[in-house]
Amino acid sequence: MKNFAILGILFSFFLTDAFASGHGPLFGLSTPTNARHQWSIDFASLTIRDQDNTGAVFRSILSYGITETVMVSASVPVIAGQTESLTPALGSFEGFVTWRFQKRNLGIARRYESVVFGGIIYPADQFGALSLVEKTPGVLLGGCTGLVSRKHYLWVGASYTAFQEKNGDRRPDLLFYSVAWGFRPDAWRKEYPAWDWRLFVEATGEAFGDLQINNLTLTDTDEHQLLLGPAILGQYKSIAVEAGIQAAIYRNTGLDSGERFRFGVTGVYYF
Repeated sequence: MKNFAILGILFSFFLTDAFASGHGPLFGLSTPTNARHQWSIDFASLTIRDQDNTGAVFRSILSYGITETVMVSASVPVIAGQTESLTPALGSFEGFVTWRFQKRNLGIARRYESVVFGGIIYPADQFGALSLVEKTPGVLLGGCTGLVSRKHYLWVGASYTAFQEKNGDRRPDLLFYSVAWGFRPDAWRKEYPAWDWRLFVEATGEAFGDLQINNLTLTDTDEHQLLLGPAILGQYKSIAVEAGIQAAIYRNTGLDSGERFRFGVTGVYYF
């Protein structure tokens, strides 16, 4: 049976302090962190369409900048609809720390910077076959590096998530990687009280092995897929909104239920 999830969310925000942490892609990894003692709250939705079904993950993320270079974050998900996507990390509670360990100025409004991040995740409700697997904590580690200027942005990053085994069940480890290029046209470069806009082209990849249930490995549940698509980000003082779509350009899976596209929307308020 096909189940269809709501594809949009209405975001309402109130203005306070100016946005200070930078700007990033929607699907890929990036290097911005919050300013010292700055909070941010994200409200995001990710809609996934496979061959027959549509499902959605709604996520709230609260972040705090301990210093200019160290940020802590926690997220809570809600799942709706149905999809046979087996991406292991979908619909997980997460707590993690981001450390920007390198920042080098390359000229006026140009810099090269890198971050590492790590944390703990715990599955909430899951889609498809993942709902049959015992829930166990996972460990997430990753990093990202990039070049940032007023007009162009380029980030490359990767992360690895490993899960524990419980009662003979084990969800597969997940390798995620991304490349994101951003462009800020001169005509779109505005100062408050106008909206400031950016375009992104984002490529993301996910690779994971077979599921294990009751000490049995379910063959042909492994997957490697690549997705590509655009996103657009707008900033208005302490508010940022972003939307984008990705389509699968490569899939290597034993199941005929891989994703066809993803649609994401997010709104961020900084205070």
